[in-house]
Amino acid sequence: MSQPTVALIHATSIAIPPVRAAFAQRWPEALVLDLLDQALLTVLEPGGGIGPRATDRMLRIVGLARDSGAGVVQLTCSAYSPLIGTLRQVAPVPVLAIDDVLVETAVQRGRTIGLISTQTLTEQALRRAAERAGKQIELESVVYRDAAEALNRGDGAEHDRLLGRQIASMAHNEVVVLGQASMARVLPTLPAELAARVLTSPDLAVETARAAFDGR
Repeated sequence: MSQPTVALIHATSIAIPPVRAAFAQRWPEALVLDLLDQALLTVLEPGGGIGPRATDRMLRIVGLARDSGAGVVQLTCSAYSPLIGTLRQVAPVPVLAIDDVLVETAVQRGRTIGLISTQTLTEQALRRAAERAGKQIELESVVYRDAAEALNRGDGAEHDRLLGRQIASMAHNEVVVLGQASMARVLPTLPAELAARVLTSPDLAVETARAAFDGR
């Protein structure tokens, strides 16, 4: 059997280390290809919506991933998750949104859910996941960008401090969801009991990518 190959499409470089680390730990035999296009964020509509420019750009990048011979294509930018249905039409291999399994797992694990994200799309995805599961949830959601801005400046310690404080303020929930892959780096800095209730996307995304590859 040929080596499994996964193409990761990133809109920001800060998402690369935690996702790469998750693949190295949970699926080390996979060849991981990183496609980084920071302009994916600049072509979004005001408010973060996906318009024609963003659709066209992501379609072209998925085409590159397809042509690389990847067996699975994984988007690490949750802003583009609503476009997954369209993207799957142009690739003969599974195309995955990094937060799909994240929101489904959160709904399975708890009724009271805290969400920290840099945009509102993950909140919408969580509510849709609850509707699909037929569950009533109490969702405490906050759009929080300060930690990501610190990480973009290269200040990882400040990122972890700020995000850790925000997580602690939501610790009364059964589950706390971190909406961006880059946030996963905070987990080792949290108390063990709290970390066990925090959900991040990288590890879950690897499990989903591996299952999708094996099920082709």
